[in-house]
Amino acid sequence: MAGLAHKLETEELGIQSGVQDQIASALGGIGLHIIDPYPSVSSSPVRLPENVVLELESRLLLVYTGESHLSGEVHKSVISDYEAGVERTVDAIETLRNTPMLAKSALMRGDFVELAEIMNINNLAQSRLHPSIVTDKIEELEGVARNAGAMGFKMNGAGGGGSVTILCGSGNVRQVEGAVKQAGYRVLPCHLDFSGLRVWVTVSDGRGAAPFGRSRRKSGIST
Repeated sequence: MAGLAHKLETEELGIQSGVQDQIASALGGIGLHIIDPYPSVSSSPVRLPENVVLELESRLLLVYTGESHLSGEVHKSVISDYEAGVERTVDAIETLRNTPMLAKSALMRGDFVELAEIMNINNLAQSRLHPSIVTDKIEELEGVARNAGAMGFKMNGAGGGGSVTILCGSGNVRQVEGAVKQAGYRVLPCHLDFSGLRVWVTVSDGRGAAPFGRSRRKSGIST
């Protein structure tokens, strides 16, 4: 299903697209997804103690900046710069390639201070990929969140709009949330979903109707 979603974007719509969003949504939970070669993905779950999962979820804020955009053009520009050997872009992508393993290690140890630092490193590298990735709203939001005590800040997707993830301290989540809302930004519901993609198998009741049956996980297309 993740592959079909990616093909819809790249083949049907002609948009330059990554694959991590699709695979993460389909699998659910916390995972390490290695894309090599693109668009092939090798995924493995990151299994954490329940107390670490609960604390992580309680510290996260998902904030909408009020802007949205299609990131395909940004992707094309970044790919072009990378293939041309632009030093800024090559260094940034190398950093982005390394941060997932560091983030996994920090989570496995329940070290939220280190996780926040890795988010910040990732965010800085992301901002260096393309001038349009960091907008005035994102810069303002980051300043508001950090002044209120946020530890980690990361743009989601290609950046330049959409949403950001904020990692708060154990005792200042409400303070950061209040400051973000007061600044005019929208805090979205944020929960870790470990179910992933679910499909329903329909069965005939003998009268021509096909009511929904029991929920069932499948790796392919529902029948």
